[in-house]
Amino acid sequence: MIKKSPNVVVACRYNLALNHPDRRVKYSKTSAERSINGIFKYYSDNKKRVVNMFDYFTGKINKEKESNLVIENGKYATEEEIKNRKKEYLKYFENSNLWLGVLSFNNDYIDSRIKLDDLEQVIIKKVMPKFLSYCGFTDIDKMSYQIDLHTNTDNYHFHFSFIEKEANYKTIVNKKAYRRVGKLSKDELSFFKREVEYAIDHHYEFTKAVIETNKEIDDLKKYFKPEEKNFLLRNSNDLLLEEKLLKLGELLNVERNGKQTKIKFNSIRNKEIKSLTKDIKKYLFSDKSSKLYKKQHEIDKSLEKINMYFHSLDINNNVNSNLLVSDYSKNKQEYIDNYIYNAIVNHSLYEYKRNKKNRDIKVEDLIKEISFKNYKRNNDASIRKQVLKTFLSKKILPNKAEIEKAISRIDEELDEATREFSKLFINNERN
Repeated sequence: MIKKSPNVVVACRYNLALNHPDRRVKYSKTSAERSINGIFKYYSDNKKRVVNMFDYFTGKINKEKESNLVIENGKYATEEEIKNRKKEYLKYFENSNLWLGVLSFNNDYIDSRIKLDDLEQVIIKKVMPKFLSYCGFTDIDKMSYQIDLHTNTDNYHFHFSFIEKEANYKTIVNKKAYRRVGKLSKDELSFFKREVEYAIDHHYEFTKAVIETNKEIDDLKKYFKPEEKNFLLRNSNDLLLEEKLLKLGELLNVERNGKQTKIKFNSIRNKEIKSLTKDIKKYLFSDKSSKLYKKQHEIDKSLEKINMYFHSLDINNNVNSNLLVSDYSKNKQEYIDNYIYNAIVNHSLYEYKRNKKNRDIKVEDLIKEISFKNYKRNNDASIRKQVLKTFLSKKILPNKAEIEKAISRIDEELDEATREFSKLFINNERN
């Protein structure tokens, strides 16, 4: 039976501090300095670093001042920073153990889940702080740690190291001291390995969910782009929508003193304009059988997947990321809303100016529209109520005589349609 190659392998060794009570072989400061310089030289060897296409085409390979050594803030260390870190490590090494490790990967596992530059950020910013905390170090700011990715072998691998800047280990009696035990336990190394795999897999799932959500948002946005054939606001068959848009355009025209420049919804302060804009958006999404409603439902489901991702982080990290959940969903939905609001206000002003001289809608057309919508949605009382409320709020309600004339004309049209329909049967019989 062929065993499957592990996705992640971790190993770590240590050097006891120069002043460590258990140290048998005494190091001179000169020997320690030579050893630390050797570590940094090996870690930051550009010949072993990952070469990406950006470096290739910009000619930065082996010429930049930065190394491939990634420090705590997620950035590559400059030559000056490496020089300073060598001095700092030599100072810390007097009282703190120095841990040196290797984190190796199955290349296929990495290539199918995460980009190498993203992997660096995941390890240095997410995994290392949690791992050091698990090992008993209480304050992450009192730790110095670094990683560097090498690609000069068959497997991608990180070299990593960490050291205490000052006494930072929680003892049994709840006091801080330098960690005396150098060897990392199997449990600590297993935790490190699990966290690496967990972080990579969740980055993969999160990235997939984000890509899916962004694609769905782009699909929804097409309904509000004037250049698209499915541009929803140019729906001449919906007289109620047309009347709402013209009314909004009229308000905007007055508010902006006839200016036609592009409008940003968030810059509008007029409460009536903002309310009517939001009412139009709500109206557009009110039909549950429409493609638009279904698109929004798909986005809601995708955002829920991302919320579940954050929730799983809650459970795994034993922290409260509910703020992250609400912020992410809130920001995405606000982006969608503002995009739609911007499309509505700009289109409504454009349509008002275009139809300013000929914007009267016949009474019978409105009666037909309301009748049709009531018939189409007769099982939804709230929609019927909203349609009637919208119509009455226009303050263009005709008098009784006008309504009677309009209904009479509609009846005549229906009678004429019936006569024409009957002729078809008569002609068919003759033939």
